Amino acid sequence: MKTIGNRSKNLAHEPAEKADEIQLTVQALKEKLGMLEAAVEYMDQGISVTDSNLICVVCNQRFLDLLDFPADQFRQGMPFEAFIRYNAEHGEYGPGDPEQQVSERMALAAKFVPHRFNRIKKDGTVLEIVGNIMDDGGFVTTYTDITAREQSEQALRNSEQRFRALYDNNPSMFFTLDVAGEILSVNRFGANQLGYSVEELVGMTVFDLSSPAETLRLKENIKRCLDSPDAVVRWEIAKHLKGGGDMWVREVVRAVTDAENQVCIMSVCQDITDARELSDQLSYHANHDALTGLLNRWAFENRMEAALVSCHQQQIEHAICYLDLDQFKVINDTCGHVAGDELLRQLGILLPQHVRRNDTLARLGGDEFGVLLENCTLRQACRVANDLRKSIEEFRFVWGAKTFSLGASIGLVLVTGQDQSLVEILAAADAACYVAKDSGRNRIHVYHEEDSELSARKGEMQWLNRTQQALSEDRFCLYYQPIDASTDSDNTLHYEVLLRMLDEQGEIILPGAFLPAAERYDLMPRLDRWVLEKTLSLLGANPRHLARLSQCAINLSGQSVTDHGFTDFVIETLQANSVPADKICFEITETTAIGNLVGAIQFINTLKALGCRFALDDFGSGMSSFAYLKTLPVDYLKIDGVFISDMMDDPINLAMVQSINSIAQVMGKATIAEFVESEAIYDCLVDMGVDYLQGYHISRPQPLAQLLGNQTTEVD
Repeated sequence: MKTIGNRSKNLAHEPAEKADEIQLTVQALKEKLGMLEAAVEYMDQGISVTDSNLICVVCNQRFLDLLDFPADQFRQGMPFEAFIRYNAEHGEYGPGDPEQQVSERMALAAKFVPHRFNRIKKDGTVLEIVGNIMDDGGFVTTYTDITAREQSEQALRNSEQRFRALYDNNPSMFFTLDVAGEILSVNRFGANQLGYSVEELVGMTVFDLSSPAETLRLKENIKRCLDSPDAVVRWEIAKHLKGGGDMWVREVVRAVTDAENQVCIMSVCQDITDARELSDQLSYHANHDALTGLLNRWAFENRMEAALVSCHQQQIEHAICYLDLDQFKVINDTCGHVAGDELLRQLGILLPQHVRRNDTLARLGGDEFGVLLENCTLRQACRVANDLRKSIEEFRFVWGAKTFSLGASIGLVLVTGQDQSLVEILAAADAACYVAKDSGRNRIHVYHEEDSELSARKGEMQWLNRTQQALSEDRFCLYYQPIDASTDSDNTLHYEVLLRMLDEQGEIILPGAFLPAAERYDLMPRLDRWVLEKTLSLLGANPRHLARLSQCAINLSGQSVTDHGFTDFVIETLQANSVPADKICFEITETTAIGNLVGAIQFINTLKALGCRFALDDFGSGMSSFAYLKTLPVDYLKIDGVFISDMMDDPINLAMVQSINSIAQVMGKATIAEFVESEAIYDCLVDMGVDYLQGYHISRPQPLAQLLGNQTTEVD
C-alpha cells in the first residue's frame, strides 16, 4: 500500500512538470522566433514568403523598401496579387494594360516553379529576384539590390569590348606565342593584314610565316626573351602573306607571364613594307648611277675598301681597271648632251656583258668607268680589260644620220694590299689611264711602280694637290707685264695679268710648274675665276689707276671658255666691282678657239657686246690658223713668241711675223708681239708696224700690287 501511495503521489506531480516543460519550450520557440524575425528584418535582402494560397505570410521591411510598397498599405497576410497589382498600376512592369500584366504574373506564380531573374525598376535600380519552392507549395523569394554590381559588371563588359575593339582594330599586329613559337592568339587586324582569319593563324607557328632561312634567327630571339624576362628584342623580318608575297614588319617581342602563371611571348609587329621599299629605293639611288643604272663611285669605292681588307685577310689579289672613253667629247660637242647621255646609257647595257659574274662595274663620273676584278690575276685582268676595249671599239653609236666609232683608254692596277690605300690605287689607275691616252688612245696601260711615264703622271698629281691646297689657302698672287704701243707716247696703261703661286715658305712658283696639271685635271676654271675676281677687285678698289688704264689683259683657259656658267660669272664680277667692260681684254689661245669654234664664238660675241676686247694668243702655232681667222671676232692677234724670239736669225720666222702682221692689218685687227727680248727685235717690229710689244726688253713681270701701291703714293 505504501508503494501504491507513493506512486499516486508521483502521478500528481507529472502534469505540473509537463506544463512547465511546455512553457519553457514555448518560451524558447518565441525567443528563437523573435531572433529569426529580427534577423529577417535586419537582412540586406528583401524577403517574402507566400503560402500555397498565394497569401504573403511573411515579408520584411527591406522587401517593402526595395519594391517601393508603402508600409501603411502593405503588411503580412495580404494576397500576393495586391503586391502585383500595385506594381502594375505604378508602371513598374513597363507600358501595357495593368490588368493583363497582373493576370499574366499571377498565372506564373500559381505554377509554383523556381525562378531567378533581374528586374530593372523605373528608377534604374536593378533587383535580383530568386524564388524557391517550399514543400507545402508556397515559395520564399529574396530580392537583392545588385545595381552597383551590375554597373561594375557592365563597366567590365564595356571595358572588355573596348579592349577587344582596340586589340582587334589596332593598326599593329599583336601575337601571343607559346615558348615553342606556336601562335596562341592574334588580333583581327593582324590576321587581315596577312590575309588570314584569326582562326587560321591560331595553331600555326611564327616559323610558318617566314622563310626557312629566318628560322634560326627567330628561335635565337625567342630564346633571348625567355632567358632575360625583362629583355625587349627588336628586329625586322619579312612575313609571308597568305595570297603570296611578303610583308616587311618591324617586330618587338618580350616574355610575359599570363593569369595562369604560364610564360608566353608577346609580339607586336608594324608594317614597314612601304618604308622598306623607300629605303631600298634610296639605297639603290645612293649606290647607283641614275643615267646608266651601274654602280656609282661611292659604291665602287666601298667595294674597293672591302676588297682591300680581303687582300690582307685572305692573301688574294684583285685588279682595278680605270676606263676613259676616247671620243665622248666629240659626240657631246657635235650632237649635244642628250646624245652623250644616250651613249652612256647604251654603254651601261653593253659593258656588263664583258666582265665576269662577280666583277664590279661602275660609272665613276662623266665618261669614266671603273671595274673591280676580285680574286683576279694580272693575266686574267688584262684579258677582261681587252674584252672591254674591243667591245667599245666594235660598238657603233648612231645618232640621227651620224654614226660614231669609239675607243677606250684603260689603266690597270694590280691590288695586292701591300701598303696600298684606296686613294693611292685610284690615283695609280687614273695615271695609268692617262698614259694609255697619251700613248695613242684605245689601249691598255698596266701600272708598274718603276714606270717612267707614270712617274711623270705622279709628278702632275703632286702638283695638282699642291695647286688645290694653294687655292684653299689663297696662296696665289698677281703679276703684270706691260704691253707697250709701238707708236704711242701717252701715259696710258696696257698690261697683261700673270698668275704666280706661293709655296709654303712664300717663294714664287712660276705657272709652267703647276698649270699643266691644272689643265689636265680640269682645275683651270677655278684658277681663272680666282684671277678674274682678284684682278677686278683690285681695279675696282683703285679708281685712279682704273682711270689711267687702257687695257688689262687676262688669260682664259679653254675649259672656262666652254663653261656656260663662266660667261655669267664674268658679267656679275664686272658689275660687282664697277669695272667698265672696255677696260678688260681676254686672251684665249688659238688652240682653244679652234678646238670649240662654235662655243668660243658665242662666248666672244656675248662679252664683246658688253665692251670687252679679245686677243687670240699664240697665233700662228696651228697649221690652220688663217683658215679660222675670218670667223673669230677678236680685236688682237698675239703673234706666237716662237716666231719672235729668233726672227733675227731665221728668215722663215721673220717672214711668218711679217705675214701675220700684214693679214691682221688687212682685217683691221691689231697685233701684239710677245717675247721681245732684245733691242734689235724691238726695232725690227716697230719698223714692221706691229702695234704692241711685250717682253723682257721692255719690262720683266712685276707684282701688280706694287704697281697699284706706287701709283697710290704718287697721287697722294
